[in-house]
Amino acid sequence: MAPPPKNERYYLKPTKVKEPDEWPEFLLDEVLVTDGRQKPISLLEATVNNGVVVHGLLRKVKDEDEDLVRHEISETGNPIFLPNVELFAYQRDMDGTIDFWAASKSGWFKMVGPSKAYQSVYDDMEQAVTLLRFLEGLHPEEPPNSRGSLYPTLDEIFEEVCSSSPS
Repeated sequence: MAPPPKNERYYLKPTKVKEPDEWPEFLLDEVLVTDGRQKPISLLEATVNNGVVVHGLLRKVKDEDEDLVRHEISETGNPIFLPNVELFAYQRDMDGTIDFWAASKSGWFKMVGPSKAYQSVYDDMEQAVTLLRFLEGLHPEEPPNSRGSLYPTLDEIFEEVCSSSPS
């Protein structure tokens, strides 16, 4: 039987780096994101006013980040949870793969694979990002007239997509 998940603070020290682009990156496998009631929820719904909990298996850290490790991390990964995640990032690679990261006290946690229970929500997240990228391509750079834009902003489109996706 697997040990119960531990708070990230058990395994990792908080990052002292202020700039998010320079935070260390850790790998999480078997990811599940939940709301406060343990219900699966899209990571895309994480905001300052709506923190989510990210669960997963913490994988071995890079050698350059070993100084951030408090307790040994096994080769097969250690069950961990990140409480109150309010910030996320995503990126579409050249091959079309979409990667997601959750930000927490220790740094960025790259989701390298969802758990079986989270697969459908993860697929929805990928579709939402694909749709957003498509809409960005359609969104004109300049407003159509001098009275202002008749088009919603990209943030408004993204918020609408996230709020209407099934959770």
